[in-house]
Amino acid sequence: MTCSADSVLLLTVGTGDADRLEETLFRPLLQSMTTGDWNEVVLLPSTVTRRHADAVRARGDGPMDRIRVEPLPNPGMEDDADACFAHFDAIICRLRSRGVPDSSIRVDFTRGTKAMSAALVLAATRHGVPTLRYLRSRRRDQRGMAIPGQEDVGEFSTRLVTASLTLDRARNFIERGLFAAAAHVLPDPTDPSVVIPGRYRQEARQIRSLARCLAAWDRLHYRRAHDRAACLGDSHRDRAVWISELAAEPENGDHAARSCWLRRVACDLLENGRRRLNQRHFEDSLVRGYRVRELIGQFLLFDYGLDTAALDPEHEEVRKLRERLRNKGEHDFVEVKRGSRVRLTAGRELAARLLKQIDPCRGARLLEFDGSPAGEALRDRNHSILIHGFQVQAPDADALDGFYRELETLLRAVAPEATRMILWARDTARVDF
Repeated sequence: MTCSADSVLLLTVGTGDADRLEETLFRPLLQSMTTGDWNEVVLLPSTVTRRHADAVRARGDGPMDRIRVEPLPNPGMEDDADACFAHFDAIICRLRSRGVPDSSIRVDFTRGTKAMSAALVLAATRHGVPTLRYLRSRRRDQRGMAIPGQEDVGEFSTRLVTASLTLDRARNFIERGLFAAAAHVLPDPTDPSVVIPGRYRQEARQIRSLARCLAAWDRLHYRRAHDRAACLGDSHRDRAVWISELAAEPENGDHAARSCWLRRVACDLLENGRRRLNQRHFEDSLVRGYRVRELIGQFLLFDYGLDTAALDPEHEEVRKLRERLRNKGEHDFVEVKRGSRVRLTAGRELAARLLKQIDPCRGARLLEFDGSPAGEALRDRNHSILIHGFQVQAPDADALDGFYRELETLLRAVAPEATRMILWARDTARVDF
């Protein structure tokens, strides 16, 4: 195989047969070095074989600075696979830092100790070097031993190994809820420049499609997730159904439909916030928890035809609450202009107080939650650096986990159908490979 002129060859250097160095060491190394068009050759000897590497360097074709010798630093390291790996790995890292792409690196692991050979193969595979080479014998003697001078250069691809490692990494990301990361590590199978071994091509395509769908869903882009769910196949039918229900946002005027839809959104956002908690994004988790609590008040008022973003000032229950607020000197609803009409908006607390007038039982549950220790985190939310403040406000992991358990209890209490919806949301993120 002829390589491009900007490529680099790394070779381990062993002891050879002391009585036949020319046949068993020098000639095979030079054969590998002259098979291909190399911009640079790096010889990798031990302290014992450094002199052999220097001799090979002196006999190499072309300018001397094209051939470098990078010996193991200390005696005895040639039998320490970990030490060899660290040395070879650092050399490949330096090549990459100089801008040499992985695809332009070849390694020949024929000579050297077994520890050196194994370490060079592992270091090359770690960096995604696509091709490994070795000298193979065309003829063997009666004992089955290679006959010196009868070798040629053989090469094999690491793509099966790297493809399987990449798929393993993507699966692990998905299992941890890191869907965008999984989609990122998997190459686009439609890109003609991407080479994926045939046995893994279909699996890579399926996992990448799933990761991209779940990544959109996880960032709450339900419509995009719905579009991507179309190609997931029958094994993901339940997942696709749940996402499609989230993507089907009703018209603003259909209060009953919006109430049903927001129940799904609240349950989905509850589990979304839990994933942020598990990933140690506490502030993000707190903000999502606040929104879940706010959504509960909104969908319960939608049950009574009331939209917290556009309340009619003349509605009887709204007028009653406003009068009490004025009598107590408390903050009123916020007035907004909608064309020629004035409408009122209600935040989390006012929505709960309005609900209590109409539905005393469930309204009281919301206010009770807000006044509980679990609700204390909500009052700090506006001071979060993600909202209006300058510092983090989320509690520690244990406290935030307790908050979410109480929030789920509240959601199930005021909307019994949330029990199955929470399970759907949870199962959507759970992928078993």
